[in-house]
Amino acid sequence: MDVLAQAPAALPLVNTAAQIWTQKLLVTYLTCCHEITVTRTTLSKSLRRVGIRWRRAKLRVHSPDPLYVVKRQQALTGTLTSAAAAHPRSDEPLKGTHLVFLDSTDLH
Repeated sequence: MDVLAQAPAALPLVNTAAQIWTQKLLVTYLTCCHEITVTRTTLSKSLRRVGIRWRRAKLRVHSPDPLYVVKRQQALTGTLTSAAAAHPRSDEPLKGTHLVFLDSTDLH
């Protein structure tokens, strides 16, 4: 359970950049780290026996934009304008920005 709670990339012996476990990666981990050879079927049955259901990972899109759901629906229906897509709220004024340039003489 402790191993499955970590990303595979956090384990140096697995040698992968993957962030989610697959059955193939778990078989590789067991072979490399514990010298246990198992098939994917055996692994699946063992995980099911201890109450872990192994299913395909689902893509979940998370957006910090509070109006993401509204914009997504507008985009799907073709009613999303470029102005609405650029700014979350049309009643909110644009915030000013400052550009600072540092050169070798520290004059900016």
